[in-house]
Amino acid sequence: MINKQMKKRPLLRLYMILLHLILVICILFIYMQNKQIEVLEQENQNYQNFIDILQEKTNELMHETQILKDNQSFGHVQSDNTNLLSALSTMTNMNTFYPDFVPLQSEYAISQDYLPQHQSIDLSASRGTKVFAAGAGIVVACYEDKNLGNVLLIDHLNAYKTLYAHLDQFRVSINTFLEKGQEIGTVGNTGNSTNPHLHFQIYLENDPIDPNTMMTISKFKN
Repeated sequence: MINKQMKKRPLLRLYMILLHLILVICILFIYMQNKQIEVLEQENQNYQNFIDILQEKTNELMHETQILKDNQSFGHVQSDNTNLLSALSTMTNMNTFYPDFVPLQSEYAISQDYLPQHQSIDLSASRGTKVFAAGAGIVVACYEDKNLGNVLLIDHLNAYKTLYAHLDQFRVSINTFLEKGQEIGTVGNTGNSTNPHLHFQIYLENDPIDPNTMMTISKFKN
């Protein structure tokens, strides 16, 4: 009887060790999930704060743009933004302002697709890869953010805006008028980023939308 009990003790200890290991793994998993949720919530809060600031910054530009559009004689309009004045005076195709141009034309891979908790697309590419404007418009923000790194925002002078983050370098500055497909910067690893990639986001009436509804972004591009 004593021998049987002694044989059972190692098995019981083994079961207890396994039970503790499973418990530790479950706790670690829950902890990592909670940390990921906190990061995503913080990122979404940053986006919302950014949109609030953006709305203030763009009101004056949109007002000036509307005046220019309504005026039949651009030669009589006074504007501090000569690039905007020149571009608006020669507009013939409004489709050029529709953000449907894939911002990376070299090799890339989608490292993070659009999700409700990640309202953008991350395109992994080599550092220094050229980034292009998805549509014609005005650069309304160009700054450095703790999480998003170097950020550039384009107002397409309609209901759309596009955001490009984690850039390595800017190729344009604020208030610059851009053509669709014009180079605006290069892929980088700035801000809270673990590898070089482009964080690309499209807004419709200041609400994030899936870029896949606007353009065809391949999972991989060679």
